[in-house]
Amino acid sequence: MPPRFVYNGRQVTNTPISDTKNMKKFTFSYLLAVLLLGPVAGHAGYSSWTVEGGPFGARVHDFFEMPDDARTIYIGTERAGVLVSRGDGKGWVPRNNGFATTDVLTITADPTDLDSMFAGTGGGGVYRSANRGDSWFPANTGLPSLNVRDLTFDAAGFALYAATGGAGVYKSVNRGASWVSASSGLFETSIYSITYAPSDPTRWYAGTAQGVFRSTNGAASWSLVSAGLTTTPIADVIVDPANRDLVYAASAGGGVFRSTNGGLNWAPYNTGMGSVYVEEIEANPGNSSELWAASRVGVFGSPDGGANWTLQNAGIADTVSYALHVTADTLFAGSYWEGVHCTPNAGTPSWTPLVSGLSNRFVWEITPSPHNPAVVWAASYGGVSVSTDTGWTWTESSTGIGVFDLRTVQFDPNDANVMLAGAFYGGVRRSTNGGANWTVSSGLGAGTVTDILYKQGSSTVAIAATYNGPYRSVNGGVTWTPSSSGMGNLKVWGLARTPADTDLLMAGTYGDGVFRSDNFGQTWTSVPMPDDFVRALAIDPLNADVMYAGGYYQDSGLGGVYRSTDGGASWTPKNSGLGNFSIWGLTIDPVNSAHLLAATADGIYETYDSGDSWTDFSVGLFARDVRSIGYVADRLVAGTYGGSAPWYEEATVAVGEGTPRIAFGLQNAPNPFNPFTTFHADVAAGPVRLDVFDVRGRLVRTLVAGNRPGGLLRVDWDGTDERGRSLPSGVYFGRLETTAGTESRTLHLIR
Repeated sequence: MPPRFVYNGRQVTNTPISDTKNMKKFTFSYLLAVLLLGPVAGHAGYSSWTVEGGPFGARVHDFFEMPDDARTIYIGTERAGVLVSRGDGKGWVPRNNGFATTDVLTITADPTDLDSMFAGTGGGGVYRSANRGDSWFPANTGLPSLNVRDLTFDAAGFALYAATGGAGVYKSVNRGASWVSASSGLFETSIYSITYAPSDPTRWYAGTAQGVFRSTNGAASWSLVSAGLTTTPIADVIVDPANRDLVYAASAGGGVFRSTNGGLNWAPYNTGMGSVYVEEIEANPGNSSELWAASRVGVFGSPDGGANWTLQNAGIADTVSYALHVTADTLFAGSYWEGVHCTPNAGTPSWTPLVSGLSNRFVWEITPSPHNPAVVWAASYGGVSVSTDTGWTWTESSTGIGVFDLRTVQFDPNDANVMLAGAFYGGVRRSTNGGANWTVSSGLGAGTVTDILYKQGSSTVAIAATYNGPYRSVNGGVTWTPSSSGMGNLKVWGLARTPADTDLLMAGTYGDGVFRSDNFGQTWTSVPMPDDFVRALAIDPLNADVMYAGGYYQDSGLGGVYRSTDGGASWTPKNSGLGNFSIWGLTIDPVNSAHLLAATADGIYETYDSGDSWTDFSVGLFARDVRSIGYVADRLVAGTYGGSAPWYEEATVAVGEGTPRIAFGLQNAPNPFNPFTTFHADVAAGPVRLDVFDVRGRLVRTLVAGNRPGGLLRVDWDGTDERGRSLPSGVYFGRLETTAGTESRTLHLIR
């Protein structure tokens, strides 16, 4: 395979493990080089995709605190699976070994055996772990619905109940080995939550699409108890720990309801809250009168048993809250895109983000800066983010944007301070100070903008792809007017231009194929195309007649990549090795135009022969739904749906005349971290040593030393030295020695 690019890294040698003297020399010279040259020059590269610094965020569905260790908290997320923190939410680490699906809706553990954990998923059913989440396996025998929204053990820890989205309630008495129906009388099969009354374990309640059902015989049979419940479905039900008849229900659009007679009658209990969509209700375990509610507009608190509610969002940018976890002294909230926040559970909440390691943002587009090779921007759920170190770390830059779902961000080709950003149902935002602040452009209103392109070399002329046809600006995006002559008000999904012809512009649409403009968007002509749904387009930068289109829907043999060599007059499918995948983005190598990368709904594919043959290029890619790929200095950076912005760096380093070049394999996440990080690498069978050094080259901890079987090595480090003492914040270095050589990793511990 031809090389993609060469990175002049400094963190590898192929010194044999037995050459201890040379190894000490390497350690000192390597650490000195890192200190003198700075962190960017010392970044590790990999022969697989990895994600380090974000943009941080995740969509959190559920919390679970390990009963025998209050510092260990698990979260279930969408597209990111299960993550665990062993430090009260500080430093999240994925725990997804064995999962075939990563949409985790609920987590629990067997109260009689806490090593035995269970996860309910959206589409994969129930998964079980016998080792506290280190590995998982499916446990679905007899379970007809694989959409499991809630899992609850009975008070004795004997039976596990599953609330399913389509098959009612199911029960297992053998730790998920088999399931039987527990839905007698439950004529609604879409179940959202299931719980029992702590003061009477025979009394159960289920929140469903038609209201609340109740059981008085330990979930053996159910009856509807929804008089007065004017809004459904019911997403959650909780019961007062001392009173089986005092019940609260979270409704979809009616706020909170309360019953004082076991659900027989309900009344709104939403003063100060109104008719909002409530996802979850939690009570303070030390004071059942203190209630909290996660809603589509944020977190509400009530000090008086729900009689009065107050919105408590200070410090949280993402006001769509999905999940809560309440301890006696801390409140945790999980949101739609921002991840986890916490606040002391006393007085007025003051939220602090707990996002280290949550590299699970939903990123729509990656845009490298044409003005600085180290700068790249990401448009995502949550706004826009910028990295000034080729994707190693990210910061938010959304002041004034006012909408959370950003689909594209573009640079003025002549002025690095001027930028345009397009939003989903939010029009165009413009910045004149490098993204520090944004203002709303006029002419587009709240329309959806999927792509923006400046005309090559122009600071004034730009085109915006919208769900209501293309719009054009002649003043750098300050104002916009429709520019859909020849196209009409079609839903435009994507745009492409080429320096080979500055007037040429191509547009892909939803349902009407491809359009071509030879005057940069003033007029359009329909291009014959075998696929009506085209989201991705790319034009050869040297030859404007060569162009590529990506079909989106895999229907009747459509989808996949198409190539034209006559300016779009005719197209040929180019899917060998690819298949008809839904294509989100196409990127042409700026050095070799025969080398393309395809961002698909099932990973990244590449071709070195203009699409004649494709190979999977997704090794190490956790989130395989990829939306965008960009060349950023010596890296490739991808925007993924639920996996933030992973990067790939084919690091090859010459360490002497005639010395073979070898690639990096040692990784760790999260990084930066506090207090836990996890190393992982593929190692050959034989002697293995993994050490941690400080910046002066002193050994502070040996994590592995001895013979190991070949395969995946996975080791946690808690930021302590050999004597168990917590190390201070700073830069450390992990070094892996194997029979194949030595690989090193820069570690950032932040206390």
